[in-house]
Amino acid sequence: MMWWGLAFFAWLIVVLLLLPLPRWQAWQTQYRQQQNIALYREKMAMKPAQALEVELSQRLLEDETFFQNRPRVEQQQENGTERFSLRFNLCLIALLLIIPTLYYFSLPRYAAVETGEQAFWQQQRQLMEQAISQQQEDKISQIQQRLRQDPNHAENWLALGQAYLDNHEVEHALIAYDNARQLLGDKPYVLGALATAYYYQAGQTMTAQVESLLTQALRADPVESASLSLIATEAFVQGNYQKAAQTWQKMLDSDRPNVERRLLIQRIQMAEIRQQSN
Repeated sequence: MMWWGLAFFAWLIVVLLLLPLPRWQAWQTQYRQQQNIALYREKMAMKPAQALEVELSQRLLEDETFFQNRPRVEQQQENGTERFSLRFNLCLIALLLIIPTLYYFSLPRYAAVETGEQAFWQQQRQLMEQAISQQQEDKISQIQQRLRQDPNHAENWLALGQAYLDNHEVEHALIAYDNARQLLGDKPYVLGALATAYYYQAGQTMTAQVESLLTQALRADPVESASLSLIATEAFVQGNYQKAAQTWQKMLDSDRPNVERRLLIQRIQMAEIRQQSN
């Protein structure tokens, strides 16, 4: 709202100060000439005496001669006046724009508005995070309810581990993945999920345990999605954009149903842009 007001104020100043005053003066001159001619014709229609006719003709001729043969010095003075008037108008516009703007920004009210906007957006982010967290909590509760009915359902334990990981509850995610491992054994996708959880538990660090799990998973399944995704993420974080793009491309070419193709394409493009900028 503040910027709209300043823009309107600036537009109003420009319109008022740049009115075509020289054109108005020229119109006045032409209007006077037209009136002189009309008055002369009116007097001539009344058939005045010859002496009066000569006098009127002489006056009209003098007026025409005055307007058509004004001295060049006078024209130069007018041109100089117009240039001075233009510079004056521009300076006045700048002052009328800068002074109110600086004054407004110096007011405590502007700082209060900025603080209020920051507080508003911070509140919106908190509300969004709370909404997402609540959704994750609801999802976790639903999976837990299913596991109470069937504790030996390995896929539900995997889903629970992923839900905990999405909710930044790494320790609970490890417990869920360990339960799935006990039921399924060392399946490649289970090992990849465990490696991801241990990676985040170590503060996004490729520990020996994480590398061992990845090696074991990819030996059994060279295109296991969770393992490749973790390798690509680590490469991107370390600035190895070529390796990250190649790994994501490998995931894309695998045509696995659990792969989000649009997201992978965006990540590949982002890595290629980063690589070109280096």
